[in-house]
Amino acid sequence: MLRIDVEAHSYEEAVKIIESKGYKVWRNITMSWKRAGSPILDKDFDSFAKKQIKSSRIKDLPGIGLMVTIMNGRKDRRYRPYIYTDSGRPKGRLPMERCYEIRKADDDELIVLVTGTTRKKAIKVAKELMPEVKADLYIEIVYRIKDGNGIVGTLEYSPSPSTKIGRYVFIGNELSTFSNK
Repeated sequence: MLRIDVEAHSYEEAVKIIESKGYKVWRNITMSWKRAGSPILDKDFDSFAKKQIKSSRIKDLPGIGLMVTIMNGRKDRRYRPYIYTDSGRPKGRLPMERCYEIRKADDDELIVLVTGTTRKKAIKVAKELMPEVKADLYIEIVYRIKDGNGIVGTLEYSPSPSTKIGRYVFIGNELSTFSNK
């Protein structure tokens, strides 16, 4: 028997976490767990789980299991779950510096940011990276504001007061592993 404890904001989110690990939730047995007296201790819970797996007829099905909601979670329902703080307008001219971004050509992924150098040194860095990256690269000139003066504002995550993480338990069978020996 397999037991996986999951912390999530909702039952659906817990099921997605279990399915991302390769298992399938057959059904929710929370009501049966409550009728059995809500056993929490490992020994009591294991005997309850074994009875439920046997009565659900999934004993011989690998990767299939049952889910119990120990404590319900609650999603963040705010439309704007943040607090914005404005940094104010900068005074005077902002000090700029010329930088070179070395990026992949196919998906524009930033590989490295080269600062305080010349064009030739940026090309040299790109050539040195080529054996490691093994993809088409391009170099782009970018101007950045020095000394952190370019910060316009900050966003702080602030969930609703009723948001909480729930606890869910998956009980089931191990995934089958096949070997060609």
